[in-house]
Amino acid sequence: MTAALSGSYFQSGSTRDFDFVIGADGLHARVRKLAFGADQSFERFLAMVVAAFEVDQYPRPDELVAFMYAGVGF
Repeated sequence: MTAALSGSYFQSGSTRDFDFVIGADGLHARVRKLAFGADQSFERFLAMVVAAFEVDQYPRPDELVAFMYAGVGF
């Protein structure tokens, strides 16, 4: 798919008009690069650290629930 102000063009040759298009293809998204340019254009260092793990004594109430805490340093 190629997105343009005049519509969206597909490899099959068909075209469609959309109010918006959602691209959810990951951290280094190809869709984001097509829309906004290279990652370096908008990435910035935030001095944050992320760690993911499970603790048996602190179970999640549901499999779709995650707990997250943010802070500077550990």
